[in-house]
Amino acid sequence: MKKLFLLMFLAVFGLANVSFARVQYDSTGRKIIYDDTIRARKHAQQIQQTRGYQAAAKINYQEQNQKIYEMPSNLTPNYYQMKNDKTQQ
Repeated sequence: MKKLFLLMFLAVFGLANVSFARVQYDSTGRKIIYDDTIRARKHAQQIQQTRGYQAAAKINYQEQNQKIYEMPSNLTPNYYQMKNDKTQQ
């Protein structure tokens, strides 16, 4: 009987430690302060990845924009565009 009581006590104690609340709310109970669920972790990881992609895209855009403006102006005119402009006049 003592062994059964001891095992039940240990089981309840173990489950109590494992089943802590993973979502914590503010004092009003409306806003989530901390969310440690699997869904929240995946969502946070997805947001982090999209922010990283956006930052990388912005950096690349700025670099390419600088390169375009720093290019030398030795570009040749477009023959077909010039031909069409002359025929329309």
